[in-house]
Amino acid sequence: MLLKWNRPYEQRDWLAVFFGKLPLHDGTYEEIVQWRLRLKNLIGLPGVVIEDHIGDYEQQLGNSRFCLLPKGLGYWIHRTFEATLAGCIPVILSDHAVMPFQGVMNINWTEFSVKWPER
Repeated sequence: MLLKWNRPYEQRDWLAVFFGKLPLHDGTYEEIVQWRLRLKNLIGLPGVVIEDHIGDYEQQLGNSRFCLLPKGLGYWIHRTFEATLAGCIPVILSDHAVMPFQGVMNINWTEFSVKWPER
């Protein structure tokens, strides 16, 4: 499904997107909350879409150049696969996320993703 929406970069409408929950406060998950609050500050910038989950999620990933991927509750980011399949450059928003297949099969995440440091 995601490959279907993978458009050429010159035809993509969005610079960067994030679709998910933006909690306002949760002291238990401070790292996650801090990144999501930072994402909230991007709302309204030209070419940036930060919204809750949407029905045409796959289509919007394929319509964006960069996908913002904050670390979730686990050790890795499940949205990485979705972004990559949609042809959206993953922007990793965690210093602690373990990338899928890191160190395996000569996969070098620095060649096709961007790491945005936490500090």
